[in-house]
Amino acid sequence: YLQQNNKINLDYNTWDLNDENIDSKKFDVIFCYGTLYHLHRPDFAIKNLAKMCNDYLIMSTCTNGIPGININLVIENSNKIGKPQSFTTDFGSRPSREWVVDELKKYFKFVYISIKQPNHHDYTIDWRNISNANRAIFLATNNEDLVDKEKWTTEILMNQEKLN
Repeated sequence: YLQQNNKINLDYNTWDLNDENIDSKKFDVIFCYGTLYHLHRPDFAIKNLAKMCNDYLIMSTCTNGIPGININLVIENSNKIGKPQSFTTDFGSRPSREWVVDELKKYFKFVYISIKQPNHHDYTIDWRNISNANRAIFLATNNEDLVDKEKWTTEILMNQEKLN
């Protein structure tokens, strides 16, 4: 819309993040929302996003809430028009927060999790007895100069607060 109405010149690309190697230019900031958990190779996605990222990768994704480092592959349900939600396969993943942090640390010096969660039912604040997928927010960077340490932590918190 913005680009069509000459309001802003957006530079964007589309990729299949399940591919092992994507050749792309670099971006200063990458915001990845609701994508990782639809992929059957989230490790390839993080590797590719890291290669494309100059400064900051902000990621919100569903996680499984199970302690430990695990990916938890799942079968994706088809949407109303009969295509898989992941668009390329019928499989997705619900990785643990620990797995996401561990994978991001392979490519970034600094990896954080938000201290507070958005005020939305998909974002849990009590991780002790999770039985289904819940979203978490991650920040990865090689330059922590602009990271507000009052909003981000390196710990896997079991209890979080909601944002106002």
